[in-house]
Amino acid sequence: MILLTGATGTVGTAVLAAVADRSRFRLGLRQATDAPAGFAAVPFDLNYTETFAPALDGVETMFLLFPPQVTDRDERIGHLLAAATAANVRRIVFLSVRNADRLPMLPHRHIERAIEASGISWTHLRPNDFMQNFATVPFHRDSIRERGEIWSAAGRSKTSYVDVRDVGAVAVKTLTEDGHGNCAYTLTGPEELDLQEVAAILSEKLSRTIRYVRSSVLGFYREARRRGTARSLAAVMTGIGLVARIGLARSVDPTLAKLLGRKATSFERFVSEKASVWTKSDG
Repeated sequence: MILLTGATGTVGTAVLAAVADRSRFRLGLRQATDAPAGFAAVPFDLNYTETFAPALDGVETMFLLFPPQVTDRDERIGHLLAAATAANVRRIVFLSVRNADRLPMLPHRHIERAIEASGISWTHLRPNDFMQNFATVPFHRDSIRERGEIWSAAGRSKTSYVDVRDVGAVAVKTLTEDGHGNCAYTLTGPEELDLQEVAAILSEKLSRTIRYVRSSVLGFYREARRRGTARSLAAVMTGIGLVARIGLARSVDPTLAKLLGRKATSFERFVSEKASVWTKSDG
């Protein structure tokens, strides 16, 4: 049995879409009644350790997504890993972030290290910035749709944006196949793009001008907060821009294409498929 946490989020939804045999998966949800058709579900909440053991009963592999808003992170992950060890979980596939190994101050690296020290076989998925952030994060989506603007603190740097649907496909592959134990996979898209180039692709596909507003790091955070973005999300968005600004998001890694046996989804294709998201509300 494979336990999938975070199934209702952006990545979790992509993982579910890539699942072929639903009978192999159990979803750990705050409300088990929210499970999509065909999936078994159990109550699971990282804020409540009493949900860990029942959810892990009979589980061999776990997909772990650890939301940054969870309090007492180190204590919670310690309890979860203890419960996983007691349940004889054999492997944990953890959704991390690109460059976690180079940025030890990130909470993702702390969790990676805890998993590695647990004695359970592990696979770390380290995706780059998601293409979907332009379409699902209200600040970015609404800036493009209503203002014709992309705001970022990334400066002139490039990013190899990755489609979360590709990440979901990799997750399912690593969860259901052997040979991925104690591996860390950097997952990127097929090209490096700066935000001027992103704006040009959006402009072409949407048949209207989208411009890039290059902001300072502090200026971006203040603008995100001014528009009502929650403090924690504004900090995460600013951090993403800063990582890109210093050049850590740019290079293309071939791992995703090798794992899937096909090219990673291009940003142009993503925009073509999601263009309606940025259709202005006034038509």
